[in-house]
Amino acid sequence: MGIEVPHKLISGISISPDHSVGETTMFPEAFNQTLCCHPNIDGVLGDSIYGCRWITNLVSENHATPYFIPRRNVTFKSIGALGWYNLQYLLRKNPQEWIEKLLYVLGLGNG
Repeated sequence: MGIEVPHKLISGISISPDHSVGETTMFPEAFNQTLCCHPNIDGVLGDSIYGCRWITNLVSENHATPYFIPRRNVTFKSIGALGWYNLQYLLRKNPQEWIEKLLYVLGLGNG
């Protein structure tokens, strides 16, 4: 997991010798390492592999905004994951603002 994208800082890493373990399984460990280094993190950026309910909920529970690009077949149904609802709501409420914030987190925009 990286933060400060323009500076290419690595804030957390999780590696497994078992190739059957996927990236999402290792996300909590890398995210917790990031929280230890940067407890006031504002946003977490990721591609669509991280755009699942339990990961968005984990990020939201730690007072950060998840900026994960949703998969094309997603629904608004949060199934108890408030972070999922927040991600979908913010994206659909004002897509332009969401993209601007995403670009800011990437270091490509002014916020």
